[in-house]
Amino acid sequence: MLQAGRMNPLWASVSPSVMPTGTRRSEFKRCWKGQGACRTYCTRHETYMHMCPDASLCCVAYGIRPLPSKTEPV
Repeated sequence: MLQAGRMNPLWASVSPSVMPTGTRRSEFKRCWKGQGACRTYCTRHETYMHMCPDASLCCVAYGIRPLPSKTEPV
């Protein structure tokens, strides 16, 4: 049984190979003024702004995305 706060040495040696590829932010192509990332799917905390040149989605965090401009009725 493991004590709280101690990591199993076997898991420490296995975890880098278990980590899925493409999860680090630096591995994605950047888009939308460097604020977005080109991906096949956006995370649930992101929305897409437009398509990237390779036909993937330009995913931008909701907090960074600009709000639509309000136009006055004519």
